[in-house]
Amino acid sequence: MPSIKKKYIQPENHDDSDIESDTEIVKILKTKFELDDYLKCEETREILEEQWLIKFYKQCEKDLWDFYEEEQKEQHANSSSILHYDKYNSYAGHLSSLVFEYIEPQYDLQIFYDYPELAQPLIDTFEDKARLEEEERKRLIRENYEKNVKHKGKTFNWATKSYK
Repeated sequence: MPSIKKKYIQPENHDDSDIESDTEIVKILKTKFELDDYLKCEETREILEEQWLIKFYKQCEKDLWDFYEEEQKEQHANSSSILHYDKYNSYAGHLSSLVFEYIEPQYDLQIFYDYPELAQPLIDTFEDKARLEEEERKRLIRENYEKNVKHKGKTFNWATKSYK
């Protein structure tokens, strides 16, 4: 039986300009924006808060549940506390939420450096703000010109060296 030649799909040649543009965006994100800027933008703030919540669940919540279970076992042996009657660990979630409320968030901006497209709303907001500031600057220059220039709207005649 003749062998069938399989056609392998060659991977597309990816343009290195995409990688270069991402590194340029990352440089801009690192130099132009601080944590407060990310927190002021609604979309990036949601991403940071979600990442912080996930980090809390991974690092702290298991320890809190273990602590609660140990305390419950001890109280169960002594029959001396409300924890003795908590058979389904229903208070462990309350303990976790209480602790989470009073822990200062530790936001990590690395997600925006790894995936710069997530910071696009922040960049758009920054560009809009810069555009509005530029328009305001031009408006102030125009107003200042109208107030202070004596020969507004007149043309200079070089022959007589005067305005007409």
